[in-house]
Amino acid sequence: MIVILIIILCIILFLYIVSKMEICRYLHCIQNKNLSTYVEKFNNTNKCKNGYKNIISINVKPSEIKNLGKVINSLLDQTIKCNLITIVVPKEYDVSIPMKLKNVVVQFPCGNNFGELNCIIPTILREGKNKTNIIVVSCDRIWGRDYIETLLRESDKYPNHIISTNTNKPTLRDGCLFRIDNFDLDFIKNMKSNIHNEDYIKNYLKNIPVKKIMYTKNYKLLL
Repeated sequence: MIVILIIILCIILFLYIVSKMEICRYLHCIQNKNLSTYVEKFNNTNKCKNGYKNIISINVKPSEIKNLGKVINSLLDQTIKCNLITIVVPKEYDVSIPMKLKNVVVQFPCGNNFGELNCIIPTILREGKNKTNIIVVSCDRIWGRDYIETLLRESDKYPNHIISTNTNKPTLRDGCLFRIDNFDLDFIKNMKSNIHNEDYIKNYLKNIPVKKIMYTKNYKLLL
Protein backbone atom coordinates (compact mmCIF):
# COMPACT_ATOMS: atom_id res chain seq x y z
CA MET A 1 0.00 0.00 0.00
CA ILE A 2 2.79 2.42 0.91
CA VAL A 3 4.60 1.61 -2.32
CA ILE A 4 1.46 2.38 -4.33
CA LEU A 5 1.03 5.72 -2.56
CA ILE A 6 4.67 6.62 -3.25
CA ILE A 7 4.22 5.76 -6.94
CA ILE A 8 1.06 7.87 -7.14
CA LEU A 9 2.78 10.79 -5.42
CA CYS A 10 5.74 10.51 -7.80
CA ILE A 11 3.39 10.55 -10.80
CA ILE A 12 1.57 13.61 -9.45
CA LEU A 13 4.88 15.35 -8.78
CA PHE A 14 6.12 14.50 -12.27
CA LEU A 15 2.95 15.85 -13.90
CA TYR A 16 3.20 19.01 -11.79
CA ILE A 17 6.81 19.59 -12.86
CA VAL A 18 5.95 18.94 -16.52
CA SER A 19 3.08 21.42 -16.27
CA LYS A 20 5.20 24.12 -14.62
CA MET A 21 8.01 23.71 -17.14
CA GLU A 22 5.55 23.87 -20.07
CA ILE A 23 7.11 20.76 -21.61
CA CYS A 24 3.84 19.67 -23.23
CA ARG A 25 3.41 23.14 -24.71
CA TYR A 26 6.97 23.01 -26.07
CA LEU A 27 6.27 19.71 -27.82
CA HIS A 28 2.97 21.01 -29.15
CA CYS A 29 4.58 24.15 -30.58
CA ILE A 30 7.28 22.23 -32.43
CA GLN A 31 5.03 19.44 -33.73
CA ASN A 32 1.72 21.14 -34.49
CA LYS A 33 1.53 22.37 -38.06
CA ASN A 34 -2.13 23.39 -37.82
CA LEU A 35 -1.66 27.16 -37.89
CA SER A 36 -5.39 27.78 -37.67
CA THR A 37 -5.38 26.59 -34.05
CA TYR A 38 -2.76 29.14 -33.04
CA VAL A 39 -4.27 31.96 -35.10
CA GLU A 40 -7.63 31.35 -33.42
CA LYS A 41 -5.97 31.44 -29.98
CA PHE A 42 -4.22 34.67 -30.88
CA ASN A 43 -7.41 36.32 -32.13
CA ASN A 44 -9.26 35.36 -28.93
CA THR A 45 -6.53 36.66 -26.60
CA ASN A 46 -7.00 40.01 -24.88
CA LYS A 47 -4.86 42.79 -26.33
CA CYS A 48 -2.46 44.62 -24.04
CA LYS A 49 -3.88 48.01 -23.04
CA ASN A 50 -0.83 49.85 -21.74
CA GLY A 51 -1.14 52.94 -23.94
CA TYR A 52 1.70 51.75 -26.19
CA LYS A 53 1.80 50.05 -29.54
CA ASN A 54 3.51 46.73 -28.80
CA ILE A 55 5.44 45.10 -31.63
CA ILE A 56 7.23 41.76 -31.51
CA SER A 57 10.18 41.66 -33.90
CA ILE A 58 11.65 38.24 -34.66
CA ASN A 59 15.41 38.24 -35.13
CA VAL A 60 15.89 35.65 -37.91
CA LYS A 61 19.23 34.31 -39.08
CA PRO A 62 19.27 32.57 -42.49
CA SER A 63 20.06 29.25 -40.80
CA GLU A 64 17.01 29.65 -38.54
CA ILE A 65 14.35 30.19 -41.20
CA LYS A 66 13.38 26.54 -40.81
CA ASN A 67 12.40 27.27 -37.18
CA LEU A 68 10.06 30.13 -38.03
CA GLY A 69 6.77 28.22 -37.83
CA LYS A 70 7.60 26.74 -34.42
CA VAL A 71 8.67 30.09 -32.99
CA ILE A 72 5.59 31.85 -34.35
CA ASN A 73 3.40 29.17 -32.74
CA SER A 74 4.86 30.08 -29.34
CA LEU A 75 4.35 33.81 -29.96
CA LEU A 76 0.73 33.32 -30.99
CA ASP A 77 0.08 31.22 -27.89
CA GLN A 78 0.63 33.97 -25.32
CA THR A 79 -1.38 35.21 -22.35
CA ILE A 80 -1.61 38.67 -23.89
CA LYS A 81 -1.80 39.90 -27.49
CA CYS A 82 0.52 42.45 -29.06
CA ASN A 83 -0.44 44.76 -31.91
CA LEU A 84 1.90 43.17 -34.41
CA ILE A 85 4.36 40.33 -34.94
CA THR A 86 6.99 41.21 -37.53
CA ILE A 87 9.75 39.42 -39.38
CA VAL A 88 12.46 41.52 -40.96
CA VAL A 89 14.86 39.81 -43.35
CA PRO A 90 17.24 41.10 -46.02
CA LYS A 91 15.69 41.15 -49.50
CA GLU A 92 18.04 38.44 -50.76
CA TYR A 93 16.59 35.81 -48.38
CA ASP A 94 13.56 33.84 -49.50
CA VAL A 95 11.02 33.77 -46.67
CA SER A 96 7.32 33.28 -47.34
CA ILE A 97 4.59 33.79 -44.76
CA PRO A 98 1.75 31.24 -44.92
CA MET A 99 -1.55 32.78 -46.02
CA LYS A 100 -3.21 31.87 -42.70
CA LEU A 101 -0.73 34.12 -40.89
CA LYS A 102 -1.12 37.17 -43.12
CA ASN A 103 -3.40 38.97 -40.67
CA VAL A 104 -1.20 38.43 -37.62
CA VAL A 105 2.40 38.27 -38.90
CA VAL A 106 3.89 40.88 -41.23
CA GLN A 107 7.13 40.52 -43.16
CA PHE A 108 9.18 43.62 -43.90
CA PRO A 109 12.08 43.49 -46.37
CA CYS A 110 15.27 45.16 -45.19
CA GLY A 111 17.14 47.04 -47.94
CA ASN A 112 20.43 47.14 -46.06
CA ASN A 113 21.64 44.10 -44.17
CA PHE A 114 22.55 45.24 -40.65
CA GLY A 115 22.83 41.72 -39.26
CA GLU A 116 20.97 41.27 -35.99
CA LEU A 117 19.97 44.94 -35.97
CA ASN A 118 17.61 44.19 -38.87
CA CYS A 119 15.04 43.37 -36.20
CA ILE A 120 14.88 46.94 -34.83
CA ILE A 121 16.06 49.44 -37.47
CA PRO A 122 13.03 49.17 -39.85
CA THR A 123 10.66 49.42 -36.87
CA ILE A 124 12.38 52.57 -35.61
CA LEU A 125 12.16 54.17 -39.05
CA ARG A 126 8.55 53.09 -39.53
CA GLU A 127 7.23 54.11 -36.12
CA GLY A 128 9.13 57.38 -35.73
CA LYS A 129 8.39 58.89 -32.34
CA ASN A 130 5.14 57.01 -31.71
CA LYS A 131 4.63 55.45 -28.30
CA THR A 132 5.90 52.01 -29.22
CA ASN A 133 7.52 49.08 -27.44
CA ILE A 134 9.79 46.86 -29.54
CA ILE A 135 10.04 43.35 -28.16
CA VAL A 136 12.97 41.55 -29.78
CA VAL A 137 13.04 37.75 -29.80
CA SER A 138 15.28 35.31 -31.63
CA CYS A 139 14.24 32.45 -33.89
CA ASP A 140 16.02 29.71 -31.96
CA ARG A 141 13.67 28.93 -29.07
CA ILE A 142 10.10 28.41 -27.92
CA TRP A 143 9.05 31.45 -25.93
CA GLY A 144 7.17 30.88 -22.67
CA ARG A 145 3.43 31.38 -22.66
CA ASP A 146 3.50 34.40 -20.33
CA TYR A 147 6.85 35.76 -21.52
CA ILE A 148 5.50 38.73 -23.49
CA GLU A 149 3.14 39.68 -20.67
CA THR A 150 6.05 39.49 -18.20
CA LEU A 151 8.15 41.89 -20.31
CA LEU A 152 5.29 44.35 -20.72
CA ARG A 153 4.41 44.24 -17.03
CA GLU A 154 8.00 45.01 -16.05
CA SER A 155 8.15 47.79 -18.61
CA ASP A 156 5.09 49.40 -17.01
CA LYS A 157 6.86 49.24 -13.63
CA TYR A 158 10.15 50.57 -15.03
CA PRO A 159 9.12 52.81 -17.95
CA ASN A 160 12.56 54.39 -18.41
CA HIS A 161 14.41 51.08 -18.48
CA ILE A 162 15.34 48.54 -21.11
CA ILE A 163 13.90 45.21 -19.99
CA SER A 164 16.44 42.41 -20.40
CA THR A 165 16.01 38.66 -19.90
CA ASN A 166 18.39 36.92 -17.48
CA THR A 167 21.27 39.33 -18.08
CA ASN A 168 22.27 42.86 -17.08
CA LYS A 169 23.42 43.49 -20.64
CA PRO A 170 20.48 43.27 -23.06
CA THR A 171 21.06 41.07 -26.10
CA LEU A 172 18.99 40.63 -29.22
CA ARG A 173 19.11 36.85 -28.90
CA ASP A 174 17.88 36.29 -25.35
CA GLY A 175 14.86 38.58 -25.56
CA CYS A 176 14.49 42.21 -24.52
CA LEU A 177 12.14 45.18 -24.70
CA PHE A 178 13.11 48.64 -25.97
CA ARG A 179 10.97 51.74 -26.02
CA ILE A 180 11.12 53.51 -29.37
CA ASP A 181 12.08 56.79 -27.70
CA ASN A 182 15.32 55.12 -26.58
CA PHE A 183 16.52 55.78 -30.13
CA ASP A 184 17.24 58.92 -32.16
CA LEU A 185 17.80 59.25 -35.89
CA ASP A 186 21.56 59.45 -35.34
CA PHE A 187 21.40 55.78 -34.34
CA ILE A 188 20.49 54.96 -37.94
CA LYS A 189 22.78 57.52 -39.55
CA ASN A 190 25.84 56.16 -37.76
CA MET A 191 25.02 52.54 -38.45
CA LYS A 192 27.56 50.63 -40.57
CA SER A 193 27.30 47.07 -41.76
CA ASN A 194 30.70 46.08 -40.39
CA ILE A 195 30.08 47.37 -36.88
CA HIS A 196 29.79 44.89 -34.00
CA ASN A 197 26.07 45.15 -33.44
CA GLU A 198 25.74 44.41 -29.74
CA ASP A 199 28.67 46.65 -28.85
CA TYR A 200 27.08 49.43 -30.87
CA ILE A 201 23.77 49.05 -29.04
CA LYS A 202 25.51 48.85 -25.67
CA ASN A 203 27.52 52.03 -26.31
CA TYR A 204 24.53 53.89 -27.72
CA LEU A 205 22.24 52.95 -24.85
CA LYS A 206 24.83 53.05 -22.06
CA ASN A 207 23.05 55.90 -20.27
CA ILE A 208 19.71 54.06 -20.21
CA PRO A 209 19.18 51.86 -17.14
CA VAL A 210 18.51 48.15 -17.61
CA LYS A 211 16.01 46.11 -15.63
CA LYS A 212 16.92 42.43 -15.60
CA ILE A 213 14.12 39.90 -15.25
CA MET A 214 14.68 36.25 -14.42
CA TYR A 215 12.60 34.03 -16.70
CA THR A 216 13.10 30.26 -17.04
CA LYS A 217 10.36 29.11 -19.42
CA ASN A 218 12.00 29.98 -22.74
CA TYR A 219 13.46 26.79 -24.22
CA LYS A 220 16.05 26.47 -26.98
CA LEU A 221 15.06 24.43 -30.01
CA LEU A 222 17.05 21.23 -30.05
CA LEU A 223 16.88 20.62 -33.79
